[in-house]
Amino acid sequence: EAADHTYSATEVGELLGGLSAKKVGMLANEHKLKRPEYGVEVWDKSRYSAKQVPAWRYNEKAVSRLREILSNN
Repeated sequence: EAADHTYSATEVGELLGGLSAKKVGMLANEHKLKRPEYGVEVWDKSRYSAKQVPAWRYNEKAVSRLREILSNN
């Protein structure tokens, strides 16, 4: 079974017109979008060290929902 394409917060920000990854994460937390229906938590390499850290990857449904949230504000 092929997995759905997912996007990092940085990629989502670019798709939504240049939002920062931090802003994407804040909106996702505020609107409770870090749930299985909107993406998946993965292990990613830390930008600042050799550690692995949890990171959220957003799916198309999350991108659409964030776009809707932004258009309502």
